[in-house]
Amino acid sequence: MNKQNLIIKDRLAHLNMTINTLHALNLTVLDFEVKDRNPVIHIIAGAGCNQLHGARTVWTPAENGIRTTTRVAKVGDCEVRWNEREEKLTGALQC
Repeated sequence: MNKQNLIIKDRLAHLNMTINTLHALNLTVLDFEVKDRNPVIHIIAGAGCNQLHGARTVWTPAENGIRTTTRVAKVGDCEVRWNEREEKLTGALQC
């Protein structure tokens, strides 16, 4: 087996362990990306998110003045992301 396949296999193993953890917290996985060193998993926000310690908040300005609040937590070797809310920005707050 070549080195690239071993790297992908290792990332998928970490991804699988993280998805099992999220499942145990009753969180739903929407999709995942295995492009970089740390796979990214997108989930639906739920009560189990409170148990994902060390999460940080990221605000993303979007089209039409809508700002999305996204939470990001490191679980194992993966980055777990979920949207908490979207809000319409008015006046000077728009980016």
